[in-house]
Amino acid sequence: MKLSDLTSTHPPISERIRILRNMTHGASYTDYSNAYSQVTHRKTIIPPAALTKEEIDLRHAQASAESQQQFQTQMHQVGDIIRHVNNFVFLTCLCGLKLKIPRISRAAK
Repeated sequence: MKLSDLTSTHPPISERIRILRNMTHGASYTDYSNAYSQVTHRKTIIPPAALTKEEIDLRHAQASAESQQQFQTQMHQVGDIIRHVNNFVFLTCLCGLKLKIPRISRAAK
């Protein structure tokens, strides 16, 4: 038992992590109840009324996060192209920051 488990008012953190890792089929109350019983070897703590037949599939966050990152990268690239066409100057700082500065034309002076 870890020190953090002794000071916790909820089930020990290590136990909660083991329960969550055993929830391989879904994220419903039923899945949690089954994982809880497997890890603790005790009767479930969830009331029977909550244990319906609803199924909540586990999400694959990685694929969604990657597509969002690709979209943001593409939007930055499109913005850079538009700024370049509109005569912006691009300077890269030593820290890696990319500065986009509008070029003042001689006619505007």
